[in-house]
Amino acid sequence: MLENERLIKEILTGFSTYQHYVQSCGKTGNLDTNKAAEGFVAPLLNTIFGWNLELVGSANYPGIDLVDRTQKIGIQISSDQSSGKINKTLEVIATSNLKQSINSLYFFFLQPKQKTYTVKLCCVGVVFDVGQHVMDFDSLIQKLNTCNLGVLRKAASVVKSFLPHLFQEKTAFLKQSQKELAANLTFLDRAVFYQLERHEEPFDMLTAIREVRISLQKSGSKLISNAVAAEEFSNICRALQNCENSVRENFPILWDSVSRNCRPTAEEAQKGEFWKSFAIMMGIRDPIAASADQIKDELLRINAILSQ
Repeated sequence: MLENERLIKEILTGFSTYQHYVQSCGKTGNLDTNKAAEGFVAPLLNTIFGWNLELVGSANYPGIDLVDRTQKIGIQISSDQSSGKINKTLEVIATSNLKQSINSLYFFFLQPKQKTYTVKLCCVGVVFDVGQHVMDFDSLIQKLNTCNLGVLRKAASVVKSFLPHLFQEKTAFLKQSQKELAANLTFLDRAVFYQLERHEEPFDMLTAIREVRISLQKSGSKLISNAVAAEEFSNICRALQNCENSVRENFPILWDSVSRNCRPTAEEAQKGEFWKSFAIMMGIRDPIAASADQIKDELLRINAILSQ
């Protein structure tokens, strides 16, 4: 995964988590999130748009939460994304002296903005375009998709700083996945998956296949925390089990010998035509190698993220 894609994904995770938190607070009547969000939204907008927003008090800036004094930009932050909220704020600004301090007004909503708005007021001297000046987290993602890597890194840093526990938990999850993937991959480091056929022996080969399948099942490889790897380990276990079942059906003497851990005599091997079982057991190598490669790629991705 490219670094910009990884950063966008991290930022999106933070935005989605915070939106869910704001929504939950609204349902419980906790409205303090608007104030707390100021310290999150201000550095985000500064990073993305190159503004110099700072927190201001309601006494001097009624209806405004953030101001860029140089560019005279005012920002209202709210979890109420209704037309009523916009009109109420416009009414406050129209009856105040804010026109001397700001010449552009923006709204940033902590919840997804509406598709359309009905604006009943206008403030002479203050530019407000409902199509351009109403933003939410989705708006920021759209903008970030056009930004350079430096801006993405700074934005991701802001998100991680504001939501440290979220990313600490993610790091712990990745470290656990890293450990699980590496441990289970060692079970596949067996000659049975790469040794030349002329060096193979049916009894030893089936014994190794059986041992690998049992080891993967005992380790819980199909239930590990990483979904991609869990699916591939499930595919591997299924291929191993199907191989054993096929050998059992077509070469019952070989199967019985392996299950009893009793090496057959040369006469039994010749009579049972064990050499014909190679086609079945060699046939699982390619699909298992393909799944193993997917798991290794996932481990490399995890290693890259943890090394950042």
